[in-house]
Amino acid sequence: MKGSRTVWGGGKGGDNFKVLPIAITGKTTMLVGLSDAYHKEKGKKGYFACVMVPPSLTKKWPEEIKEIIPDANVLVINNTSELIEYHVKWTNAGRPKPLKPTYFVISFTTMRGDCAINPVTDFIKIKTEKQTLANEQPYRYGYYCPDCGNAHQVVESSDVKVNEKGEEEIVRNKRSMGPGEFGETRRIHNAQKPANAFCSECGSSLWTKDVLTRYSSFGEWAKHEKKLSNALVDGNQPLAKNIQNNQPDVPKATGRPRRIATVEYIRRRMNNFFDIALVDEIHELKSGMSAQGNSLGSLAAASKKVVGGTGTLFGGKVRP
Repeated sequence: MKGSRTVWGGGKGGDNFKVLPIAITGKTTMLVGLSDAYHKEKGKKGYFACVMVPPSLTKKWPEEIKEIIPDANVLVINNTSELIEYHVKWTNAGRPKPLKPTYFVISFTTMRGDCAINPVTDFIKIKTEKQTLANEQPYRYGYYCPDCGNAHQVVESSDVKVNEKGEEEIVRNKRSMGPGEFGETRRIHNAQKPANAFCSECGSSLWTKDVLTRYSSFGEWAKHEKKLSNALVDGNQPLAKNIQNNQPDVPKATGRPRRIATVEYIRRRMNNFFDIALVDEIHELKSGMSAQGNSLGSLAAASKKVVGGTGTLFGGKVRP
């Protein structure tokens, strides 16, 4: 974007002025120019850059990158499989260094879009015969964490008290979460129902990723694997092909997609692959406990350098 500025000066004939054109540079230009200048300064002709942007900007960014760096290779990643395909080919080719700037434009939703999650714990209530006869509280009552084995606790109140050493400490009154309190949605903070995202005792997640699988148990899959192995050992390729083709279809259910978030693949398989990560509208990722906020943290950990851009510094308002 171009504009103009009035410049005043003095002279023998009195004050005079002239209008000079100036360039008003946007965030996209600055981010792309910064990344390119940094790597040129390092003597690198090519580099890998990940551009994380809102979904509405996935068309704008490639156009502007091409305007600034005409010879750049720009790839728009619409789903994780496209990034996996590129990375696998690159790995099989011997992990060559890029010969020109290569930008991967990925939207927030693609970066965070993952499969469904379900609780890893169910409510347990177990009484001994003695406790039943005496009408006592059961020895196991609540939602038990699979990592530490303790019941998830609900903090009903907290108070600050001075201990024997004269130090202040927070004393919390807790109880085991009761039946029906866990709910079907993940809650990081207390709302109408108490928080259930992480174990109150050890901090482990009480939820796990869950997708529908072709076989409901390992035993069912083992039966299929045994038939297939026998056919391959006997050299009966037609039978092996028939066994593979006659497998049950993968079940489908609304709200339970079979996919992995792009940032999960980056975190697990592409550590230090990106020389730099550019994050536009970074204020939209400010919540550290949201899926978008977590995706930013994972991308930053897997990238060598990170640069963020925003025109909204605080309060939801644009600042000059």
